[in-house]
Amino acid sequence: MPTYHRTGGRARMRAVLPDNHAVSPMERTRALRAALGEVRDEAVLVIGSCSLEVTCDLIRRGARSVTLLRTDRRPEAASASLVVVPEAPSLEWLACVLGHARRALLPTGRLVLRVGAMAGR
Repeated sequence: MPTYHRTGGRARMRAVLPDNHAVSPMERTRALRAALGEVRDEAVLVIGSCSLEVTCDLIRRGARSVTLLRTDRRPEAASASLVVVPEAPSLEWLACVLGHARRALLPTGRLVLRVGAMAGR
């Protein structure tokens, strides 16, 4: 699965591009893991579905802290060096979540998200 990397003035963003459902769950997990890169000593905020599996993986890989956020809650400001959105079911949902990510990210933080095949419908 290809990735798109863009560096902005505030934070870096890496989007794991839409995939089709023919790709196995294991391949999707590997692609997200590759997009996350090194997470040792990161303060991570995970938002959305499929988050328990991602959270466990982040802990095993040495993240300093991992917080799961329900989408109806606001994150603490400037609390994360990495925000992970494992699955974005729709563009409307993603628009809400990106506001949470912006609030939580440190100025040098990064955002990694996976846009599913259903996004945009």
